[in-house]
Amino acid sequence: MSKPVGVIGSGSFGLTLAYLASENSDVLIYARRQEVVDSINKDHRLKGHNLSDRIKATNDLEEVCKKCDLLIPVIPSNQFRKVMKAMSPFLGPKHFIIHGTKGLDYPDFNDLELKQVELSKENVFTMSEVIKQETGLIRVGCIAGPNLSREILDGKPAGTVIASPFNEVITEGAKVLKSSKFMTFSSNELMGTELVGAFKNIFAIAAGIIQGSDLGKNAYGLLITRAMREMVYFLNIMSSDKTPALGTAGLGDLVATSASGDSRNFTFGTKVATGKSLEEIMETQVELAEGVRTLKAAHLLSKKYDIDAPITNLLYQVVYEGVQVERAIRFMMSYPFIEDVDYI
Repeated sequence: MSKPVGVIGSGSFGLTLAYLASENSDVLIYARRQEVVDSINKDHRLKGHNLSDRIKATNDLEEVCKKCDLLIPVIPSNQFRKVMKAMSPFLGPKHFIIHGTKGLDYPDFNDLELKQVELSKENVFTMSEVIKQETGLIRVGCIAGPNLSREILDGKPAGTVIASPFNEVITEGAKVLKSSKFMTFSSNELMGTELVGAFKNIFAIAAGIIQGSDLGKNAYGLLITRAMREMVYFLNIMSSDKTPALGTAGLGDLVATSASGDSRNFTFGTKVATGKSLEEIMETQVELAEGVRTLKAAHLLSKKYDIDAPITNLLYQVVYEGVQVERAIRFMMSYPFIEDVDYI
């Protein structure tokens, strides 16, 4: 690349994408905190990892936008719109944006409002929709797949989907990220790829509960198959193509994220299994488990559209209402499923 790639966000996945991109390009990574910028620029280290000299850091969003044509924001979903608004004055037709955030944008509700609110697909947005709303850019895509940061940073093989309705976006993303240990696949189903990347986090929490409750691999296998069913139902609600559920961003990421202690959502679930409350876990978890936010949106959508989503709704009761895990498992085992595959 003739210009550096701009990575917006210095969390685990932002660092991982900067690491991958540095094999093919110079990288300018945006970090909000000055100590993070100094750690990258002076020590070439972050989060215990040595970084390539090709990676530089700044805490100036305008600098990143001016120097980089390809921008990769990896920001928690609850901060994503705010950052896009801040970037908007510095963006123009030259820019591509390929985000790596696996979450949803929707109005935040307090506990009292939750009893009265009605969430619908008209006020739930993917990150690409937020980008277009706040910046006016159309050359937008996403990165989604089984991309556990620690494994990639350790040099283990992995792959991802780059999704966009524009093939030039996919091509530019592949040029930057593809390497001998990192595969890239393409998809023109942007919304579906974003949605499965977000919804699978819910079921990774459930998988963590299964692990933490020592329920075994049979229960894990049941969860994966039932989770696929609910993911497809949510794609139908959002009027999205359901094929991404069967690919790298859907089934691939679901299996990986639901079986690894490196997954924040899986780890969150293991802590729930020990009886810890949402508040207790969030006090000690450094980075946001996106599935916690997505779970709230999914629960409200299932109520609005009256869909059969027992895992989602039981998990909501456990995480947000304090229902005991053992009670939820007993209910799940008695749930009246009849047909095995009723969603294809």
